[in-house]
Amino acid sequence: MSIINPWIIYLLDVIEKIRFFLELLSLFGTGIIMAAVVSERREKENIDKKVKFIKKILLIVAIGIIYSIFIPSKKTLLYMFVAKNITVENAQLGEKKIKETVDYIFEKIKEVK
Repeated sequence: MSIINPWIIYLLDVIEKIRFFLELLSLFGTGIIMAAVVSERREKENIDKKVKFIKKILLIVAIGIIYSIFIPSKKTLLYMFVAKNITVENAQLGEKKIKETVDYIFEKIKEVK
């Protein structure tokens, strides 16, 4: 029986890719907004279209930034998973196993001498 479900590892990778995509989307959206603001056309009809376009892109950028902030990184998700599954009993069992392993190593060293 595995301790960590392989699907969790897969989902961690997918979440990391989604987070990267949202950050990239926000970056490109910001560039598009800057390009639209700097463009030279100043006709009334174009200004109205430009303002609507900028609002739409700004909304997409804002959503991308908010989601990329609140979606934890792969490292944070791993920490959360480990913290959820560590118990006092598990820690004591690990400590006991480490002590047994160290004692075993010292016994083998004594046998070699």
